Amino acid sequence: AAAAAASAAASMAREAAVAAKSLCSAASLAASAAAAGPGSASWSEIALALAMGTHSRLGAESALRRLDSDALRSLMAHVTLHVPRDAPTLSTALRRAGPWQRVLIARGEHALCDAAPSARPLLLLGEPGAVLRGTLVLGSAGGEVRGLRCDDAGDCCVRVLGGKWRFSNCRLRCSHASALHVSCDAQVELVECTLGGESAHEMGSHVVHLSAYGSVQVAGLAKRACFALVAKQKAVVAARRSDLSQCSEAALLIGGRARALLEDCTISGAEAAFMSGVGRGRALELRTCSVRARRLWADADRPRVVGLHDTRAECADEAAAEAEAEAE
Repeated sequence: AAAAAASAAASMAREAAVAAKSLCSAASLAASAAAAGPGSASWSEIALALAMGTHSRLGAESALRRLDSDALRSLMAHVTLHVPRDAPTLSTALRRAGPWQRVLIARGEHALCDAAPSARPLLLLGEPGAVLRGTLVLGSAGGEVRGLRCDDAGDCCVRVLGGKWRFSNCRLRCSHASALHVSCDAQVELVECTLGGESAHEMGSHVVHLSAYGSVQVAGLAKRACFALVAKQKAVVAARRSDLSQCSEAALLIGGRARALLEDCTISGAEAAFMSGVGRGRALELRTCSVRARRLWADADRPRVVGLHDTRAECADEAAAEAEAEAE
């Protein structure tokens, strides 16, 4: 009996040692790939290596066979998925990505055609010079977007339909609807982002075709967004150290029961700083912000709660009205 117990204990110890070795070797593989530069093994190559290691025949002697599917997915999440090197389009990358997968968009322009919201939380990154053209739709899975530029293709740059999302160092450049549209019960945090139309240094030369007889070239004609930020329904938006600019309607449209907090933000180049839509919005609060627009509010509607703390507002139309009233 004692010999049988000792044999069983030794067998359990060997099993534990093999499992520990499996975890360490797989973790080392994923960590090495994540720490290496763009010239390292690709996500596809690492995925293939792990698949071969867990195969009943090809990986018969591999310690990776001791790991379950959840452990393998967790390891693969630490390996960056490159677009287009590992996936030809962002849509393909989102289908392949695991929970909290790092998806890196390479330098250049990438069209968004059928990029459905990811079913898993992810970290979306952009190389310097990476541009997404179209409407990026983000769903309830949540995640983070860093260092990415999005240009619209006739609608919004980004639509957030739910979940908790964080944007940092992003440029959402829109010339049609809104740069960022947040709805449902989404919670969005913006840090050091720029939203709206073209800035002065982004303006180019635009050719406007008037008729079949010729065209007129207009230099320095900025493309403007209708809104930089739209918050509707039960959305919650918090922006810090961000810029909302170059808007033909208003920098911020708030409606439904949405709430918005702007801290250390700048609003400029807008017809109106704020507009209250259907439902008027639940609350709007500004802290230490700078506002330069033709009007502070587009009309007489206001959210239920409005707080302007240590905020400087310079509105051309209101200043002119005050000057006329003083002259009379």
